[in-house]
Amino acid sequence: MIEYSALVSAVGRHLGVDDTAEIRSGIEAVLGAVAQILDADARGRLGAELPGSLRSTIPTAGAARTMSTEELLGVVAALGNYPVERSRYWTQAVLAGLGDVDPAAAEIIASALPDAGLTAPLGQGPAPRGSGVPTNRQPEILELDEIRRQIAGMPGWTGDEQRLVRTVEIPAERVQPLTDAVHRIETELGHHAGIDNDRIDKDRAGLTFTVWTHSLNRVTDLDLQLASRIDEAIRTVA
Repeated sequence: MIEYSALVSAVGRHLGVDDTAEIRSGIEAVLGAVAQILDADARGRLGAELPGSLRSTIPTAGAARTMSTEELLGVVAALGNYPVERSRYWTQAVLAGLGDVDPAAAEIIASALPDAGLTAPLGQGPAPRGSGVPTNRQPEILELDEIRRQIAGMPGWTGDEQRLVRTVEIPAERVQPLTDAVHRIETELGHHAGIDNDRIDKDRAGLTFTVWTHSLNRVTDLDLQLASRIDEAIRTVA
């Protein structure tokens, strides 16, 4: 049987998060969603592996639902009150953490998933649709009016045709988890940001993210997508 504390620790390592209440909420949302795609036998076997406080997330009645990846992530989003894109982030972290502490339980779920990549550790599975995974097309160079229109809805970001920049002040102990989360996003997208750490005092630090498409020395649509994912990491980790 899984020790709940071990699962929380494993998921937290994948996320770079140490807020136990937040991690527990995410675990419950993900397990509650994936249980809906399991048949009664699989739900029973999964429930037997889970600690008692998590068994209530597994329904005991009802037929298995057939869901696409988008539908499954939509259920995770609804249960966890997350944006759909963030629900993939949580799903991969929870299922990868589950695989760390109880491969048998992870296998019960994996066999029913619509997308095997959902069990991959963050940064190793496919990025969410529309998240900027490199394709064969060239990045789209953006003009100043379009950049201004886009960043108007992205508080904290400034920029022009050459660079997008955001500085965030965070507790010093959150610098490494946030940096790690952004590096995982960069791996998913195949696109990178400049990160500068300006220590304010022993308790606070200022991280500055600078984003541009190096090969073109211009801001492109990929940079806006990366900036949006950095915002997500800041909200989740910092």
